[in-house]
Amino acid sequence: LVLFCSVLLWEISFLVSTVSVAAIRDKPYDNRTPRKIKEKETGLALRAQSAHYNEGEQFVFTFMTVLASLYLGNDIKWINYCCSGWILHRIPFHLSYWLNIDALRSFFYICAFNHTLF
Repeated sequence: LVLFCSVLLWEISFLVSTVSVAAIRDKPYDNRTPRKIKEKETGLALRAQSAHYNEGEQFVFTFMTVLASLYLGNDIKWINYCCSGWILHRIPFHLSYWLNIDALRSFFYICAFNHTLF
């Protein structure tokens, strides 16, 4: 479930980026070259796209950690605690990323990463 939530956050960040670009463009949205759209170079669109990339990077690390923990036979309650803590910190991480609150974003990133390690 936690890994599904990570994929969901990954997709929501992409949608926030795309919708914010579509809302501020003067001309119709063109999806043929979404990485070259000028409106994605600043503001909410850039921050949401960056959160999207960050979630993709963290998903791999978290996925491997969960698989390794399950394979090594760690206590399932401990794994659930760590995964719950991770996802509960990733949601406000994304919100603070979108709202451009740097210190809070870094705090939630460190907390989520800590739950991945321990």
